[in-house]
Amino acid sequence: MTTQPPVPVREHTPWLDTDEADQGSQDGGHAGTDQLGAEENSQEEVSAEATRVARKPSRWRRWRRWLFAALLLVLLAVAGSVWKLTRPEAATARSITATASVGEVTRTVSASGTLEPARDETLSFAVSGTVKKVYVELGDTVKKGDKIAAVDSELLRSQLDAAEATETAAQDDLTSAESSGTAAQLAAAQAQLATSQDDLAAAQKAVKDAVLVAPFGGQVVSLDLAVGDVVTGGSAAGSAGMAAGGTGSSGSGSTTSSAGTVQIASTKSFIVDTTVNSSDIQSIKKGLQAQITASGQSQTLYGTVSEVGRVATTTSSGGAAFPVTVELTGTAEGVYGGTSATVAIIVEKRSDVLTVATRAVRSGNGQTYVTLVAADGTTSRRNVTVGQTYGQQTEITKGLTGGETVEVISLPAGTGVGGTGRTGQLPGGGQLPTGFPSGGFPGGGGFPGGGSGFPGGAQGGGNG
Repeated sequence: MTTQPPVPVREHTPWLDTDEADQGSQDGGHAGTDQLGAEENSQEEVSAEATRVARKPSRWRRWRRWLFAALLLVLLAVAGSVWKLTRPEAATARSITATASVGEVTRTVSASGTLEPARDETLSFAVSGTVKKVYVELGDTVKKGDKIAAVDSELLRSQLDAAEATETAAQDDLTSAESSGTAAQLAAAQAQLATSQDDLAAAQKAVKDAVLVAPFGGQVVSLDLAVGDVVTGGSAAGSAGMAAGGTGSSGSGSTTSSAGTVQIASTKSFIVDTTVNSSDIQSIKKGLQAQITASGQSQTLYGTVSEVGRVATTTSSGGAAFPVTVELTGTAEGVYGGTSATVAIIVEKRSDVLTVATRAVRSGNGQTYVTLVAADGTTSRRNVTVGQTYGQQTEITKGLTGGETVEVISLPAGTGVGGTGRTGQLPGGGQLPTGFPSGGFPGGGGFPGGGSGFPGGAQGGGNG
């Protein structure tokens, strides 16, 4: 008996369709008729189907490959960005430089105060009477000698007529005494005439004072006077009958009492009342020039010290403060009383002084020195002798000449500065060196207060 080889068992494959499965069953059914041919056909089909299944990838495998590729691209992009942002710059040392210059320097004493009108007066009648006329309104501009208001002068003129008659009679009595009177009569006549002349002068002045006039040019800033008000010489006849700042009017009206005052302030000339501490008062003298910066004003105003007080007041911190008045020179346009202001009083001014940025001056081992920067970028140390310090500039009396370049700040190699914005600058006399991006600080930040520029012409430069 011949032994037949076993028939391979077909694996169940989900990707085989129904027709293929049915075909396999039919082939097996003919095994009894032609067993060897059926077995060979069955083996070939199984081998072909296995090959197709092995070549057909699963859906998960395909997605996994795409996901891996996308993740790899993202990681490469991030790594490139990080390298670009953090890569070191070329190892080049940089420095901020300034140039020594010869020019004029000033030393100032700073103070603060309030702008006030140079003249501010409250006017009132010197005689008693009833107000008959008010010539101005609140806010009007007046010139020196302009009429402000007038009181009824009828009684005053009557008194003037009587004083004139009395003075005439005294003249006649004196003439008679001189011709035929005794010495006693002559002395009495002379005394009577002197008295009558004094009374006449007073009556004439009273008539003149019946009209209130502006003693200087300015603006009416307060008006407490109206027609019909009764005033007494130099003061009110009663309590306020009209609110301060009320406007006057002409014509007749009922008799009331008022303060009877008019306030006039200059609008073209101003002063600044300020104080100076005890350590600076010895430098302040009458006539010194000053620069004034008023709040809200872009232009610089100028003035001179007009008064220096010698009696100090005590500050809140317990120090001594001396009053100083600065009077603005010329005509100040667009300036208003009550505005806060800062004052810089120039106490010293010198010409042809060699100065350099204060931050460029260093000291060590008992020596004061600067670091010179040559045209090719090389540096060397130079000992110097310093004089006065003027804010961000220091006087050099020996060891340096005008036009020489000195190092203000030395930056180590690889120092990078990013960001965009306006050109960055540093306090103390210097700018960012050549090659630094515009802006100076990350994000384009500037300095507090928006300051720009440096005294002494400081500029940036790079060392190769």
